[in-house]
Amino acid sequence: MLDTIEVSNKVPTASLRIPVTDKFKDQGHLYIFGKVESGTLIEDQTVSLLPSKAYFVVKELFNARDERLPYAIAGENVKLKVKLLEEEEVNRGNIICNNLNYCQVCY
Repeated sequence: MLDTIEVSNKVPTASLRIPVTDKFKDQGHLYIFGKVESGTLIEDQTVSLLPSKAYFVVKELFNARDERLPYAIAGENVKLKVKLLEEEEVNRGNIICNNLNYCQVCY
């Protein structure tokens, strides 16, 4: 039965969406964990955290094995080293998206 289900292709040009799964602070640097659900994320990209619309910069990007990546595409689990964001501003369930196309937020 599972073999008959059609899986949609991940489109790298789609709007960036990364749900936040965890966070931690180490030696003064904030790290955010998530999975790229759509779009592409590159190092030094300025993105937004919703629903607060806080802007921040992704300084470094790592995969699940802590290997540094120049970019991440849809389907990858990532760890982001971020700048211009405080740990208190980030919560599980927040969405990281690009600044040009916000996702819909319900209050």
